[in-house]
Amino acid sequence: MTLVKKFLLLVIPCLVYTKQELSAERPIQWMTVFVHGTTGATSNISIANIYRVMADKVKNSCYEKAVDLIRTNPYMYKNQPMQEYGLKRIDHKVGFSGDASALFAHAYDAILQETLNEDTHDHVYYTFGWSGLLGESIRYHNASVFYKELLHEYHQQQINNPHKEIKICLVAYSHGGTMTLQLARVFEKELTHQPLTIDLLVLIGTPIQKETSHLVTSPLFKKVYHIYSRGDKIQKLDFFSFERFFSHRRFNDDNRFVTPEKIIQIELKLKPARRAYKPGEKKTYVNRSPGHIELWFFGWTGGTYRHDFPLYPLPTACLIPQIIKAAQEGMPHETDLVVELYPCAEKCLVKKRRYFKKVQTKGIKQTTLKKLQETAHRERPQDFNRKEYLMHMQTAVNQAYQTVGHNHSWLSKCYDFSCKEREKRK
Repeated sequence: MTLVKKFLLLVIPCLVYTKQELSAERPIQWMTVFVHGTTGATSNISIANIYRVMADKVKNSCYEKAVDLIRTNPYMYKNQPMQEYGLKRIDHKVGFSGDASALFAHAYDAILQETLNEDTHDHVYYTFGWSGLLGESIRYHNASVFYKELLHEYHQQQINNPHKEIKICLVAYSHGGTMTLQLARVFEKELTHQPLTIDLLVLIGTPIQKETSHLVTSPLFKKVYHIYSRGDKIQKLDFFSFERFFSHRRFNDDNRFVTPEKIIQIELKLKPARRAYKPGEKKTYVNRSPGHIELWFFGWTGGTYRHDFPLYPLPTACLIPQIIKAAQEGMPHETDLVVELYPCAEKCLVKKRRYFKKVQTKGIKQTTLKKLQETAHRERPQDFNRKEYLMHMQTAVNQAYQTVGHNHSWLSKCYDFSCKEREKRK
């Protein structure tokens, strides 16, 4: 055997081994960010504010000041996953003590653990707090801040965990999803030199708008799940634009874009048993598809959150890992699905929209769901109630009018008259 052959016999196996080591999959660490929706919109309804939003002129208005006062009030953090402005980490493993964001992350993580059947200690949870204002330019500004803070945290996680692969998941509710889609516009206009990949974008209850729907095709978003419910009556009511009448429930092909295959659209249905049944008795189920509030808020929010809702007092968004898994296992190659969850039967039924054939997959264990519901009941903030919640909103609106003043004399007179009438009734 020549010297060259001996050398090759020694070196080639080493090279192959090194290549295999380098190509071995690194453990994945997920950064999951929860993005809230608009804030204080219902408490600021007026003709002047509607025009300002449609004209995209909310800067320095009473509406902007009122929403800021509502948004920065810690009382508003007690019933949904929302913290201060910016990207804030959630510590969900120490305790909750009335912290809705930590409680939400705890429930989401518990469902994820059962869904993946593995430990999720490497998962890191955040909230991104934005202004919550309606308006195109405001959302773009918030998205710009979001992109930069997310990019900074992503690089920080890479430095702290060099042996792990960092992936990003964004879970955005209502107009938080509309703002999150603006990340694509920020990337194209400002930060093409600082690329970022959103490995998974989950939109839940997001109004689909003609002016922003095409942004979902951006290469920034690797995979997108759009989850909606027929019980959500708010999603289609966004009329704050001169380009259209109302928002839509789903992404549909139009002259601006064709819905790409990376978007999985899921209509969600919740089907509890109609009543309590004896063992062996045949069960019948009733549709309790979640409303807009039930998608994101805890049950103590009150209002349109039903006390007989099958997940009470949990937000439906906690079940997102289960919904996605059901879609992946049931019909992995379809992009337009209906997922029916049966909490009391521990099963899911998946079907293609407008088709009858259904595929059954495993659901969340009743014991897991019941434990999370009990935890939510136990950790409910004792000082939170619907009346106090609305009072905080009204106080913010009153302070905004006193601070900023009235820019429209006729609106000022109407507002002052309504205040005087309210005082008389008292």
